[in-house]
Amino acid sequence: MRNREFGEFIESHRKSVSLQKLADAYGCSRAYMWDIVHGNVSPPQDYEKLLKMADVMNLTEKQKYEFYDKATLKNDIPPDIKQILINKHEIIKTIRENNKKEQI
Repeated sequence: MRNREFGEFIESHRKSVSLQKLADAYGCSRAYMWDIVHGNVSPPQDYEKLLKMADVMNLTEKQKYEFYDKATLKNDIPPDIKQILINKHEIIKTIRENNKKEQI
């Protein structure tokens, strides 16, 4: 289950970071963070909140990518990629143009 994979990733990478500290970074209660870590609720989708959690855990760039991938809901795209697309409209235009060429 995707929710559990995300929680397992957090558990294996948070080292000495407490659930309360992660909850503070995310902006939620410790109880809700416990539910996230134990797969009882879906992983967060807010890029800024995920980034704060990743920073609190001192994840490397490679680990952050894995973190975002594990947070991704089924049939969706990773939150960090969504953020890039939101900020880079020319990428969307390029994707659409390339998709249009493939349909011809």
